[in-house]
Amino acid sequence: MSRLTYNPSYVCLYLNKETDLFYRNNTFFLKYKNLYIETFQSKLSKLFPKIEFISNSNSLGFQEIQADSEVDFLFKIKEILPNSQSGNEDWDEVCILYFHGLAPLLDLHLTKKIWQRHTKFLSQYSYSENLPDGIIPRILTREFIETLPKSLSQTVHEFFLKNINNYDVEIFFEHPDLRQYRLNLTPNNARSHHLIKHILDKSPDFPYSNLINFIKENSNLYRSSPSWIELELIRGCELKCTFCPRQYSDNALDGSQFTINEVLDLKNKLSSLDSNYTICIGGMGEPLLHTDFEQIVKEIVSLQNLSELIIETSLSLHWDRLSNCIKSLNELEKKKLTIIINLTTLKEERYKAIYGQKLLKEVLTNVDSLTKILPIENVHVQILKILEVEDEVDSYYTFFEKKNINIIFQKYNSYAGSLEEKRVSDLTPLKREFCWHLARDLYIHANGDVAVCKQVVNDPKIRSLGNIKTQTFEDIWNKSQSIFQESILGNHHKTGLPCLQCDEWYTFNS
Repeated sequence: MSRLTYNPSYVCLYLNKETDLFYRNNTFFLKYKNLYIETFQSKLSKLFPKIEFISNSNSLGFQEIQADSEVDFLFKIKEILPNSQSGNEDWDEVCILYFHGLAPLLDLHLTKKIWQRHTKFLSQYSYSENLPDGIIPRILTREFIETLPKSLSQTVHEFFLKNINNYDVEIFFEHPDLRQYRLNLTPNNARSHHLIKHILDKSPDFPYSNLINFIKENSNLYRSSPSWIELELIRGCELKCTFCPRQYSDNALDGSQFTINEVLDLKNKLSSLDSNYTICIGGMGEPLLHTDFEQIVKEIVSLQNLSELIIETSLSLHWDRLSNCIKSLNELEKKKLTIIINLTTLKEERYKAIYGQKLLKEVLTNVDSLTKILPIENVHVQILKILEVEDEVDSYYTFFEKKNINIIFQKYNSYAGSLEEKRVSDLTPLKREFCWHLARDLYIHANGDVAVCKQVVNDPKIRSLGNIKTQTFEDIWNKSQSIFQESILGNHHKTGLPCLQCDEWYTFNS
């Protein structure tokens, strides 16, 4: 049998728990489910007539193979694969097309190309580094599956990438390179589904080569809802950090805060968002200053579409408020909670110079106490990469590594040149792309005003998008769409913001 004439044995879809639940329960997805399945099957059947579809879930109507994990699924697939017809004991051609969800936007031309390259070069694993999921399949051979360990704490693809030198690999690259857009074109969540359904409405055979123009012309579909909401519960802080924009602000809003009733109203408004989001309680205020901190966290962490609740704190004062709050949460709620401690130095005098108070010992004591009541993987210490602490980065890392505490090396933000430049190095990409914060973020002041951009939170010349205490999320989000449109088109000078002086555009929150 010629190595160029065989076909893949099966199309295999492994759905993780989140995707399976989305496919079963999301009302917006269910309206399009049959269309997605029919389009996906039809496309692959044109290339490989009569090919069978298998999944670990019965939610799609495909042949089901129940499995406890992704590795278990692939091992069970291996058991039903046909014998090799190559006649060569050194080469087993038997393989599968592998997906992690439906792929209604599958590009037949590119799928044919990767299949031809896979068979030509006798690959064991073929994939693309730059194409979004859902445009082409990954191709896994039996030879590859047989090398997998019986259990994995990571995905199969992550295992493969760590061991890539052990395999014959075909890495498929195709222009345009859209990795900057972080696209997922399998409808595994509301954000991806929203974009995919509009592309399919335009054409069921929409080519990947046209995707970049479609996104730029319809950026509102790409930017469908916020995924990162920074919430300033209270304006004010007991520290005077040299890296905080409070130091160049008149701080007229100090003392403003969200009341319990306003948080409940905000929670109601958040329920209108169908996509998942992360909420970060921080901004220009120490959240532990809020006297109702515990009750507010309990309300927010119960939000249905909340992926993660992050609390940024100096952890220097009001430890009891945080401790009591965490102890009141159940295990599921604790898993959603992440604490980031702003701690840029381990030297007492330097701490006082940077933060304005001599509280390092209290902070370190509270960090140790925190790891006893919250899973340690949910605790992070954050050090700013600034000139003042460049000499202690190694010792800082060693200190917290021994404690198994996660470390965030945070890029310094000068707020578009408003603060003194303290960067150790400039890692800004040479080519300026659209701003991720205009694409995904909302910054809410303690008085309810929503900033056009976090970088200009104190500029009175630039008005807010509106007030979340009196307006809807949709109205406020849509108001900034025209600004993002200029950003994605590369017209950074037309946004009305100091985009060309800012180096935060490429940093990604969620």
